[in-house]
Amino acid sequence: MSAYIAHHIEQSGAASWISSMYALSGQSFFRPISLCGLAIRKDGTHWFFSGCDVSGFVAERAWRGGSTPRDVFVSRFIGEEHTRYLHRVADRLLHCPRNDFSVEECPFGTFVTDYMTSFVSEPSLDQRVFEECQGWINAHKYACLTLYGTVDLSSNDSPEIRWKDSYEFGLLDSQGSLFMKGPFVEIKVSTPDDWKDKARISVYADSTIWLRHPEEVRNAHALGGRMTPDLADQLLSRFIDLCRMVATPNRDKIIYSSLGIGDDFLRYDGARIQNAFTTGLQDLNLPWQDI
Repeated sequence: MSAYIAHHIEQSGAASWISSMYALSGQSFFRPISLCGLAIRKDGTHWFFSGCDVSGFVAERAWRGGSTPRDVFVSRFIGEEHTRYLHRVADRLLHCPRNDFSVEECPFGTFVTDYMTSFVSEPSLDQRVFEECQGWINAHKYACLTLYGTVDLSSNDSPEIRWKDSYEFGLLDSQGSLFMKGPFVEIKVSTPDDWKDKARISVYADSTIWLRHPEEVRNAHALGGRMTPDLADQLLSRFIDLCRMVATPNRDKIIYSSLGIGDDFLRYDGARIQNAFTTGLQDLNLPWQDI
C-alpha cells in the first residue's frame, strides 16, 4: 500500500534546520525522543546516535550501498540508560559481521497488542543535541538525519481515548502475527554537499490513521479498530500544525514547499488532504511547487 503524507520544504542555510527543531519544544502533538544521523563517505559510513531508539534507522541503513560502518558518535546529552543502549547498538554495528548483524529493539517502549501501538514515555531530547549534531554534520560535510518522536493520538471528544506518547503502529501478516512496526511521524533532514548552503526538511507519516474513509483502510494501521472519521480529522489537523511549527521559524528562507501523498491516500482521500494543507498553511504564503 502506498500510504503516506509528506510535507517537504527546502530552505537556505545549512544549519537553519536547528531553529525548526527548537520550535517543536512548544508542540504538544509531537515530542522528539531520538535524533539519528548518517554520513556516507568514501571510507565508509559515519553515524550519529541520540535519544532512546535508533533501531529502525540502523536496520534500514546499515551497510547501505555496501559501505562499511566506520564510527558512531553518541550524544553526550542523554541519560545513562540511553547511553548504554546506544553504545551496545554502536558496538554491534561496528564489530559484528554483516551476515550476523541484527539491531537491538528499543528497550524503553511498551507495545500494546490490543491497540497495535507502542508507547514510549522517555524524556524529550535536550535541545543541545541539535547543536551537537550540527557540529557532527560540519565534520562530515553531508548528512541525512531522522528525528523520531511520540505523538498524541488522544480524542478531543472521547475522554476515555487517551493515546499520548504513541510511537509506532503495528501491522499483522495473514496469520495474524506482528510482522512490522513503523513510526507514526518522523522528520527527515538532508544537508548534501551539492546543495551548498541549503537544508531539506520533510515531515513524514505513513500510517492510515489520517484517512476519513474507507473504514477498513483507516483502521488498518494500529489502535485496534478504534479510529473514527472525526478523530482522523483531529489528527490530520494536528499533523498540519506540526508542519506549520517546522516551517515557521525559517519562513523567509524557504525556497520551495511541496506536498507528497501516496497513491492510495490520493485515491481514497486526496482532495480532503490537499484542501486541509492549503487551508491550514495558507497564511504562511509558502512557495508551493505542486499543490
